[in-house]
This record gives sequence, C-alpha cells and structure tokens, in this order.
Amino acid sequence: MPKAKPIVLVTGASGYVGLAVVKAFLDSNNYAVCGTVRDPTNEAKVAPLKALPNQASLTLFKADLLDSAETWDAAVSDCAYVVHTASPFVLSPKDVQRDLLDPAIKGTEAVLSAIARNGKVEKTVVTSSIGAIMCDKWDVPEHGYVYSEKDWNTAASAMYNPYIYSKVMAERRAWEIAKEANFDLCCVNPGFVMGPPLSKTSSTSLTFMADLIQGKFSSGAVDDRQCVVDVRDVAKAHVLAIEKGVPGKRYLCAHGSRVGINYVQMGAHVEKAYPSLAKKLPHRNFGKPIMYLVGKLAAGISPYKIYMNFGLDFNYDVSLIEQDLGMEWTSLDDTFGEMAKKMEELGMCKLE
Repeated sequence: MPKAKPIVLVTGASGYVGLAVVKAFLDSNNYAVCGTVRDPTNEAKVAPLKALPNQASLTLFKADLLDSAETWDAAVSDCAYVVHTASPFVLSPKDVQRDLLDPAIKGTEAVLSAIARNGKVEKTVVTSSIGAIMCDKWDVPEHGYVYSEKDWNTAASAMYNPYIYSKVMAERRAWEIAKEANFDLCCVNPGFVMGPPLSKTSSTSLTFMADLIQGKFSSGAVDDRQCVVDVRDVAKAHVLAIEKGVPGKRYLCAHGSRVGINYVQMGAHVEKAYPSLAKKLPHRNFGKPIMYLVGKLAAGISPYKIYMNFGLDFNYDVSLIEQDLGMEWTSLDDTFGEMAKKMEELGMCKLE
C-alpha cells in the first residue's frame, strides 16, 4: 500500500499567490494539500481550485483569518506543514485597524498559535513581503545601498503605508510566536508579484497590469521602481522553503536582476511580446515637478510620499534564496508577456 502523502495546509488558497502555491504543491505530486477558503460554496472563488491537477490530493477547509481557535486547531490538526499566505491586500483601507491590521496580525496569531498548540507540524512558512524589509528613503542608509534579509522596514506605520506596516507587524508577530513555542519557521518575502494569474481574483497586481496594458500611463509614468517577482517563482519558493528552507531564516524573493524596475521598463517587457500595444504603453518618466502634480491629482499620492519613494534605485540581494533553495528566476519578458496573454484569456483586458 503506498505511503500517504504528507499534508500541507495553505491558507488563503483562492488568492492570487495562494492559488499558485496550491498548484505548485500539487504539481510536485509529493503532497496532499488542504486549502483554506472563506466560503467553499462560493463557486466563483473555488472553481479555479477545483480546476487544478491532482484533485484527489486537494481538500478545501472553511476558515477565515479571524475565526476561532477551534477552527484553526481543526485546520492544522493533521498537517505536517503549514504555509500561511492569507493576508489582506488593501492599499486604501477605510479603517486601517479593521481592514488591515487586525486580519494581518490577529490572523497570523490565530494560525501560528494553532501550530504551537498542535506541536506536530514539522515546518511552517509565512508569506511576508519585501515591504517588511524596505520602504523608502527613510530606510536607505546610503546611496546604492543593497537590501537583504537582515533589513527591517522602520518607516511604515498605521498612518504611513499602512498595508506595508501590516506586513511588518504580522511577520514580527510570527517570529515571536515561533520563538516562544519553539517551532521551525521560515518567511518568504516576495517583491511586487506579477505573472499569469490562475483566476480572475481581485489583486492590486492584476489591476495595475490591466491599467498598464489599456493605456492609463500612455502619456508617461511616475518613476516608481518595483522589485518584481513572477508569481510562479513565489509559489516555487514556498515549496522549496518547506523542503530546504533553514528554520529561522527570511528569504527575500525577487527577480535575479537585483534592481527595481519602473513602469516604462515593465511596459517594454510587454511590448516585446505585443508590439501592437506600443502606443498604449509608457515610454517616458515624468520629472519630479510633474510627478508631484500627477501623483496628487490622478492617484491622491502626497508630494512627501513621492519624494520618499519615486526615482530611487532599490537594489537588493537574493543570494540567500538562490544558495539555500536553489532558486532560478523566470525571465521578466516571460513574466509580463505571459501575464498579459493569460489576463486576456480570462477576459481581464484586451491586447489590441
């Protein structure tokens, strides 16, 4: 009789990243996956999960980040591994505490406390963010500084970059609980996640890509540089972190180019795959005075935030994840070209 596959619990299984993580574990054929979703009867949300390969190795579990301890104890009960991807991604919350901080921090507490009570989970991986490592000029010690896992974002707060602050505080809480309960934990800290989605889920990444393709930045763009990573690489990193990750380590997960890219550069990758979109894509960066004006009028971004974030080189080091996990990176041409193609197939944009 074949040996039963170890079970990995993936929280937030229907999200942009969570769905890719579930697929990566199923594709390996080495694990059974228990994926948490808020409502297993919501066919629009769970249909992409049910369309994944190796369905015999997938079960769905009803759970929300702020559910009771009993719910999370039941979710964790038979699992050898836990991957906690679930976290709210709201850039403009109406209520920072309710919409961001409570779900992110208390949700992390709920999941990791259940792991602590269980005592049998062999390894846990928490999806954090590059935002927990870097933020803006406040965090830059010197020109050309190279960020790595040793860095922590010290600039974000509940008032300034609250989403990033929620990731900082949730990751710090995860490390505290793991230390108190003495269980094995790794964190994966992805950059700006792009790449082909597996569903029409709500995502800031997908909204941004649709805006880019449909001409929102055709007259020019603010010089906002992002440390991009392919969603498929993020998913692969979670599997490898379970298999090879060193307990107690953070893994900065962004493309091997080691430098942030702006909207013009992202558009260039799209244009390589779809030259017909050239007129809709940005080909110049605005200067600072225009950035201040456009940012304030078009996106409600304060001049202070523009000064602190835009036009900066964000250099980063991914040596650790390459050495420990053996990470290799999808080309940015493939990330953006295949993302555009998949979004059109899903009816999320038109490539014309």
